Parts: sequence; C-alpha cells; structure tokens
Amino acid sequence: MANLKVHYSSQSVDWATPEWLYEELDREFSFNFDPCPLYGLESGVNGLEVDWGSSTYCNPPYGRGIGSWTEKAIKEAGGARQLYSLSPAAQIQRGGIETL
Repeated sequence: MANLKVHYSSQSVDWATPEWLYEELDREFSFNFDPCPLYGLESGVNGLEVDWGSSTYCNPPYGRGIGSWTEKAIKEAGGARQLYSLSPAAQIQRGGIETL
C-alpha cells in the first residue's frame, strides 16, 4: 500500500493534477484560465486578486489557505462562468458548493 502519511498534513500544499486528467477535462470544457498553476508564482499572477476566465480550471494549493480559494471560487462561479475545481470534499461542503 502507498504511503499516505502526507495526506491531510501540511507537509506539502502543492499537488499536481495528473496530466492525463487535465487533458481529458480540457478537451471537454476548453479551459481558458488557471488561477493557480502549480508554479504560479513564476507566472506573476495572483489568482486570488484577478477575475477568472469564462471556463476556469482550479487545483488550489491545499493547506490552511484553501479557504481563500474556496471563497474566491464561490464568488467567481456566478453568471455564465464555468468553474472546475479539485478540492477536498469537506472544504467544498463547508463552502456551500454543490458536488457531484
């Protein structure tokens, strides 16, 4: 069995989306924005401070700051925007976002 000791810890807040999964989702939803790419600091964009795209993919940094990303996702999900986010289920439920 894999070592799951790191899960639900603050050992790392960065968890990359598997490339095959992102590509599959992108084919279906045609993403035009990622507010927190894995190496986001290098891009110079703070996804919490800018408007998100009309079809956004978000895999936020996990850890104590995830609540800020959940709040921003709720704000950005209105209107004609599509938002797809990978977040822990417990956080999504607290944020009031409908899950499948």
